[in-house]
Amino acid sequence: MPSGQSDVTADGLDVITIGRSSVDLYGKQIGSRLEDISSFAKSVGGSPTNIAIGAARLGLRAAVITGVGDEAMGRFIREQLAREGVVTRGVKVDKDRLTALVLLAVENDTTFPLIFYRENCADMGLGEADIDPAFIASAKAVLVTGTHFSQANTDAAQRKAIRLARAAGRRVAFDIDYRPNLWGLAGHAAGEERYIKSDRVSHHLQTVLADCDLIVGTEEEIRIAGGGDDVHAALVRIRAITTRRVVRYCTANRASLEARGTTPMNQAHSFGSPCATRARFSAPVRNISPAQTWPKAFATSALQRRASGGW
Repeated sequence: MPSGQSDVTADGLDVITIGRSSVDLYGKQIGSRLEDISSFAKSVGGSPTNIAIGAARLGLRAAVITGVGDEAMGRFIREQLAREGVVTRGVKVDKDRLTALVLLAVENDTTFPLIFYRENCADMGLGEADIDPAFIASAKAVLVTGTHFSQANTDAAQRKAIRLARAAGRRVAFDIDYRPNLWGLAGHAAGEERYIKSDRVSHHLQTVLADCDLIVGTEEEIRIAGGGDDVHAALVRIRAITTRRVVRYCTANRASLEARGTTPMNQAHSFGSPCATRARFSAPVRNISPAQTWPKAFATSALQRRASGGW
């Protein structure tokens, strides 16, 4: 039986991630507009799915709860997860929806155009019935993601997972994973857009924060979660809701683990109690292209730290 297809071992899982999965088609002509791309390389995409793969590569026992279509692209994702050693028990095969698809290009070192094909896609078909209490309890940690709080049924599924994890004494991580057009704030052509201010989205995400032991996001994602006009204001708001750890992916290819009650490492003042400990992970976050990839490598390393007793 392929490694990812087996049921959970007696020792259980280190982490279960929940949310998006897709087939990503990356333009092979680096430096070209998406309009000018003539060939593509296929890979598995979706923040939580990539984090599960990264965790498995680091030696963790990882699983993902997501949805794929009952077609070739869905089979590709499931088979690739199995090859990577990710447990696929939580991958729902949806006979009524197609696997999500993303087209991407690397136009230059700051421009990464992408188009999401996610209308009624398979992973957005997840609901509470797809969250198995025994499966959730089998993992040391559960990671939920922002996009799946954008729709009622997937929101309910993730909140159920959070409740079950906490009831079982497990840890909960939250990857903010903010894509404005997946919240209906921008059009199909704005897939590259990373930040659009929205009080509606901020207020909704803030209802999740208090139940999470670790919150991770880019500077733009911290801003949307906190609802502040800058990172500092957003972190102040987050600190008013929770004293749990916050990780901010810094734009200068570095990342910091925020100890309880503190601001980012590159700011001198603190929130609440003084910083007792500060640490850096050895995640492969430098010189990775395109830029949207390396933060998930950091999230993977954070989960590895959890598996060894951190946060």
